[in-house]
Amino acid sequence: MKKRLFTVLALFLCAGTAFSQIALGSALALSPSIESRAGFLLYESDNASWFHTERFDASLAINSENPKKRRAFSIGGRYLYANSDRADLNGALRLGYADTAFESGFFKVRAGGGAFAIPDELKILSGTPRFSVADSSGLFAWTGGKADFRLFEKDWNISADFLFGKANVASGDMYYFYGRPDNFLLFGGKASVAAPFGISFFALAGGLFVDVNTSEDASVGSLSASLCAFYLAKEFELPLADGFSIKPFAGYARLRANGSGWLTSATQTYSFFPYRYVGGGFDEEAHFVSAGTSFFVKKGGFKFTLDFVYLFCFQNNYSGSYAYQYKKSIFFNGSSDTGSLDMPDVAGSHLFAGIMEASYRFKVHKHFVPTIKLTKMIAAAILSQDTLDFLDGASSSYSTVSVPPSSPAASSSGGSSTMETIKSALLSGTSVSVKIEF
Repeated sequence: MKKRLFTVLALFLCAGTAFSQIALGSALALSPSIESRAGFLLYESDNASWFHTERFDASLAINSENPKKRRAFSIGGRYLYANSDRADLNGALRLGYADTAFESGFFKVRAGGGAFAIPDELKILSGTPRFSVADSSGLFAWTGGKADFRLFEKDWNISADFLFGKANVASGDMYYFYGRPDNFLLFGGKASVAAPFGISFFALAGGLFVDVNTSEDASVGSLSASLCAFYLAKEFELPLADGFSIKPFAGYARLRANGSGWLTSATQTYSFFPYRYVGGGFDEEAHFVSAGTSFFVKKGGFKFTLDFVYLFCFQNNYSGSYAYQYKKSIFFNGSSDTGSLDMPDVAGSHLFAGIMEASYRFKVHKHFVPTIKLTKMIAAAILSQDTLDFLDGASSSYSTVSVPPSSPAASSSGGSSTMETIKSALLSGTSVSVKIEF
């Protein structure tokens, strides 16, 4: 597989160099490029989640001194492979997609589609409780565009994108009952308006629906979730350095999830004793206020960006219920019971997320222009006390979850343990990419 991949990359590199040197006319330009990226999602000394991805692009542009007469067509594709050897998440993912875009004067349209597959079994928590899926695959597609226009004698820009995805799971294990998640349906969209004076509006919304079925496609439950968010941003260009700008923003987000399920002796034939049925459901809605900022610095071939967002859950509405009935036999009298599910109140929780990118683009030759980029992602959460108490209770109930033991060196030396912690913090969410433009 690696030999085949390197062969493809070498052929593309040679073809790109050759085509880029063909004289297509003073107003016609062909620009191929290739990018390779690899890094860690989570890193620990004894296991890690990592990925590598390759991107191919080629654009054909008809240039003009009048921007409204410029035409450009581009096509590209990406392949991604991710793998995790962690005890709490073990498995692999392959993904590929292709996209195209057409730009003409004041507007641009884009579209793309792809597929993904889990080649082997994906396990989440290898101890107890555990969850696993196998023979999983899906398709996704998106479309969108942007347009520039004048309103009130000012320049405006509007853009929108829409996403649709569907996935299926042929088999799975949810440990406590005979079932698997299936018929994943994902859709969403985002839109933004860039107004005069550096002001912009941003909104996104989406939904996820999942069925829970047995291997015979008998339904035992469903789950749905939705997200919507709105933001207002203002960009400032500061005279501290050339190409330096800051863009603070503030907004609101709402996340809602609900689900229900019923297990009966008809769908749980081999392990449902002594129950006749067990069922329940939940409904949760969380409201967040958020704030953040984007930094941008560009000096020659050097570019640095930092995006940071903070969310605070100020309200959480939740409810849950359960019901069950025993079978009637010499050991059980067929009694039943109903009650409320114990659910955590996440109000008061804080979430932090950010991404930093530093890149340098230098020109080796007019047909060989590399760009090296370093990316670092960070995420952290400060949970409410009620949520911490709930998680402590859950972890004590599921004490059989297997956790990888610490390495002997780490357990014998506090200094080694500190170094491993620092290394994990530095490498987790870190990736390096190299892009070559011809």
